[in-house]
Amino acid sequence: MRKQLTTEDELKNLVGTQYVFTEVLPQGDDFELFKKTYKITIDKSELPRNFIVSSKGELIKDFSMTGPQNLGAILKEGIDKTGGLKGAAGYRERLEKSLEAVSAAEQQLSSSQDPLEPLGTLIEMDRTTGKQVSQVRKAIRSIFKTYENDPEKKPLLIQARMLDTGGQLAEQSKSKRAIEMYQRIVAKFPDSPGAKIAAERIAQLERGDEPEEAQPAKAENDEQQAVSEENG
Repeated sequence: MRKQLTTEDELKNLVGTQYVFTEVLPQGDDFELFKKTYKITIDKSELPRNFIVSSKGELIKDFSMTGPQNLGAILKEGIDKTGGLKGAAGYRERLEKSLEAVSAAEQQLSSSQDPLEPLGTLIEMDRTTGKQVSQVRKAIRSIFKTYENDPEKKPLLIQARMLDTGGQLAEQSKSKRAIEMYQRIVAKFPDSPGAKIAAERIAQLERGDEPEEAQPAKAENDEQQAVSEENG
């Protein structure tokens, strides 16, 4: 069954968009809890047994793969009975669009004289979409690695990360800490594109202007990372 799910295109598509698979071994507390929850009797001689459970916890299908089975038809039956996983149905489309955005930012990096904007886009995607979609994070981190390994490009990545962290702090109304982060950029990277942006943001915060757009973020960890890179 595992081989089918990972090698047959039709099944791989269903796995990637509609199903989350897990394995319950025929022993231990999980096995006993599963039997009790769904009021089923499982003889170990009948294993492996397969079950389709809806996102609401309802048992939809109980079947065995010991004999000939049309696994694609069984999986589609599960989708028909439940209406599918609404949030996961667009996973593949979301993945493709996100990877396209990463590719567009990468192209902008190679053609633009101001790489801070596309770097900022990638940093934001890494801490939002990348946290949920591993393929997106992997693509972004590959781009970051080329900057980290290039002594001339690395300062730009550090500036972009520090600017992103300062923006998060400002959006969380932590203006004093945001200004301190921007001041570090000006001090460490004078006459740089990042220093120019940082100086503009300092003036904006000192005037009491609101950030243009609030983004959900965890600034504490990002601030520590930015400081670590700055010192590195």
